Amino acid sequence: MQANPYEAPRARVDDDAEDILLAPGDAAAKREALLGREAALRTAGWLLMPLGATLFVFGFVFSGGGFQYPDGSLKTELAMIVARLLFLGTTGLFLGWGMTELSPWVKPAIAVLAAPVLVLATPLLPFTGYCTWLALSAKGRCVLSREHVQWRELTPGLRARSQPGEALVVVGILVLNLAAVGWIAGRMA
Repeated sequence: MQANPYEAPRARVDDDAEDILLAPGDAAAKREALLGREAALRTAGWLLMPLGATLFVFGFVFSGGGFQYPDGSLKTELAMIVARLLFLGTTGLFLGWGMTELSPWVKPAIAVLAAPVLVLATPLLPFTGYCTWLALSAKGRCVLSREHVQWRELTPGLRARSQPGEALVVVGILVLNLAAVGWIAGRMA
């Protein structure tokens, strides 16, 4: 039988992380294949927590001035900014802690919270995008799976170590984000 010349071509797309997750074998070998992503998720989590704490403190400080003008009208702009900072700060602390612990609940939480965070915090776009990519990529899904929790319990001697270059890139992104937040705070004052 002759192939249809108008049929769309078929290609096999290999996903190494899915193969690692599904392949039977040694837990140590599977975990060693994903140690780099473990380190990246933990590094991003450790940087996300202070960023979240900073945003939360900014929101708390800005709320101290009250939300009413002397004539009694409401400062809606300030109230919205404070609500935004408190939401972003709480989200950063929450997700940062989950990422450092490599908890399986982080995957759906990032998937749900990525869109509001990107909408509410445009200056945080690079770092938020990086964290979302880490958690939702194929290797990130494996690291944040329940099977991986079992692999970590079976292989306590293996430790994920982050690469110095990766940590520098993430710190650079964080510094740019904090500079943007400081610039926004300066414009509001």
